[in-house]
Amino acid sequence: MESCKQASELANSVVYNAILIVVIIISATAIIVEIWVMLKTTNRILLHQNARILIITHQLCLILHCVASVFANTYVLVTYQKHTDDPCGYVMFPWECLMMRAPLVLTVSLNVGSIPVIVTERAIATFLSSKYENFGKSIAVVLITAQAVIGIGNFSLVSNNFLSFKYEMMVHCARGTNKETTKVAVVFSFYAVTSFISALVLPFLFSINKRLHRNKIHVNLSHRYQIMENINSLQTLSPMVAFHALFLTVHMSALCVYYAFSSTFFKLSLRSAIYLEFFQLNLETSPAYSLEHHSGSYFKFTTILEFRDTKNKMRMRSKLSQNILFTVYSKCI
Repeated sequence: MESCKQASELANSVVYNAILIVVIIISATAIIVEIWVMLKTTNRILLHQNARILIITHQLCLILHCVASVFANTYVLVTYQKHTDDPCGYVMFPWECLMMRAPLVLTVSLNVGSIPVIVTERAIATFLSSKYENFGKSIAVVLITAQAVIGIGNFSLVSNNFLSFKYEMMVHCARGTNKETTKVAVVFSFYAVTSFISALVLPFLFSINKRLHRNKIHVNLSHRYQIMENINSLQTLSPMVAFHALFLTVHMSALCVYYAFSSTFFKLSLRSAIYLEFFQLNLETSPAYSLEHHSGSYFKFTTILEFRDTKNKMRMRSKLSQNILFTVYSKCI
């Protein structure tokens, strides 16, 4: 009866239901905007093919996560509306929790892994700039494979938290058990650390490429072009990756705190549910910020390129005019 009372309190909470609705709206909006940006911006952005492939993979992971979020939160709202008379009707079956939470956790694992993969690709392009073009698309394929293996592996560790509820009715599907919470907290802390490091590495790579561009004056044209491409790519990617990585750091840290102190949160079902959904809302808003800066960086980057192209054309025309005048003057003499 205690679990039925807690579930009824959760279902009738105005704040909790409002957060669920906001998460659904933001997730649905993010799906539309992300698809639009992927078709209109990512395909046109001037990046190396490996970087573009990894950006598209990152966007697909975001879309899948938003789809899973819409499904899970809509299912919860519909369940709360169906059982208005019976308090125990709000309690979830274990298979329902597995159906809702497993896609969310899997897509979060893949989503978090996509940021370090992008940073790793830029690091390889920086430290192996002289022969990076020889690798082709194989780097992107290897990194995406590693992302999938690590993401699915971490998901298998976290999924035990859902599979352990074989015969127990659930008040809130995101809560953990005493046996599995330590393992879950370690996984989410790993995600938080890798996201935070990813946000710091890009400025470091940018400074390295700027120094290489200044110092390596006598390198061949192909090597120098690769260094310039690294600088331009990092200028374009840094705002999007940094913002999304910082949001993921906050979200993963919040989940780590929850599962690390789960014995305390068990006694506060409503508060813990609001706490988790609030940071879920925080995660859902990160695509909006990252897309805004991604688009802004794209238009800024293309404007800079157009300006440079115009400037180079003016220089070429000036030199051509000088050559013509010099030729005419020589003939006159």
